[in-house]
Amino acid sequence: MSSRKDHFLITGSTGFVGTHVCDILNETGQRYSTISHSNLLKPDHKVRELIEKSDAIIYLAGLAHRM
Repeated sequence: MSSRKDHFLITGSTGFVGTHVCDILNETGQRYSTISHSNLLKPDHKVRELIEKSDAIIYLAGLAHRM
């Protein structure tokens, strides 16, 4: 059995659900990166690199409180 841990990419990590998911990943010792809207506005942010190094993407981003 391999001791390798997966690496996750979390979108929406600052939202209600995202903060809880990140807490659980921290508690279980999982490796993860986060991406937010503000990251995407920076020209030096390497989205492709984050995606390529991830084993799974947990997509939690969305519009909150929109009617």
